[in-house]
Amino acid sequence: MARGLDHIVHAVRDLDAAADLYRRFGFTVSPRDVEWALLENQLIREALVVGQPAAGEPNDKLLFFISGDISQDQVTEYCKANLPFSWRPDRVIILPALPRTRNGKPKLAELKAMVA
Repeated sequence: MARGLDHIVHAVRDLDAAADLYRRFGFTVSPRDVEWALLENQLIREALVVGQPAAGEPNDKLLFFISGDISQDQVTEYCKANLPFSWRPDRVIILPALPRTRNGKPKLAELKAMVA
């Protein structure tokens, strides 16, 4: 089922897409693709996927920052049922809303500090 244009705006990323790719289980993962897949769930209002390169480990970490009327367990179950294994999160953080700058960009430093 298609969602309105107002919902699509929440999936737009203003980050450098070429530099925003991560290696997981032999696959290259684009956080943008994962976000679009997450936003198919009607309970998810906003989704931001942030990767963390894992020094000395074969797989980068994926962190999901989610806002909406959904629990961490529901996000995990949705991911198991609908996302490829390489797209699944290492950690899910549920927030009332994603912190944003006055220009509407996600405050990445603030989000990353939450999981440091």
